Amino acid sequence: MKQQSWTGGSWALIGWPQAIRGGVEQSINPCAVVVLLLFIVFLYFLAKRGRSMAFGGGQFILGLVITKTLIDMGALDRVFGLAWFDRLLDFSFLVVSIVFLILGVLFLHDWKVLLAGQERKVIIKFPFVQTATGGTPKRPILQAIKAWGCGVGAAFMISAWPAHKFITILFYEMMLPGREAGSICRLLLYNAVNIYPLVLALIVACVVPRKPGLAAIFKQRVTLFQAILAAVFTGVGIVVLRYYI
Repeated sequence: MKQQSWTGGSWALIGWPQAIRGGVEQSINPCAVVVLLLFIVFLYFLAKRGRSMAFGGGQFILGLVITKTLIDMGALDRVFGLAWFDRLLDFSFLVVSIVFLILGVLFLHDWKVLLAGQERKVIIKFPFVQTATGGTPKRPILQAIKAWGCGVGAAFMISAWPAHKFITILFYEMMLPGREAGSICRLLLYNAVNIYPLVLALIVACVVPRKPGLAAIFKQRVTLFQAILAAVFTGVGIVVLRYYI
């Protein structure tokens, strides 16, 4: 995976509507789906440990957007140029695919257990309906560092998808000095729009516990959610594994 060097001047010819449209169109792809599932797992562990999903999830998204923008600007080209980094990125996807396959098997197990009416044997219990989502974390700086670390890693993974290069390469040869600020803003907008599925996931995770009606619906449909998650994690795990092996 070789990263190309891009500059803000390339973005000067792309208007705000194109940046928004490009972000929406490129929000669903294999790498983005992998990052979305990783984000859901990240929120799960935050809720499981009683951490603030709003704070942790927000920091994750912020770290991802800023890092992705720096990558697209070419500020991190030296990192991509390192011989070992390419192998590390491939290895990361390999590890993620294995984790997804394991989670898929566990969700399938829980689905069968719930169908049998044996809730005590469920391995992965959803804490979203019983854990606080807001408030100030006890160690905000430490939690922010951890969330940013995960967001930065996700930015590198999502940048592996070739289609993300299209908009930034589109006007690569046309440099317009003095227009860099506007170009960077459009690029930042593109990346902010690009991760809207993560924002939606965070909103759902934070809203459900605060709405008894929604929480009740979630509890009633938990068996269905287990089946869906089993299919999604297993399917994505297989696709990623076949692509990187």
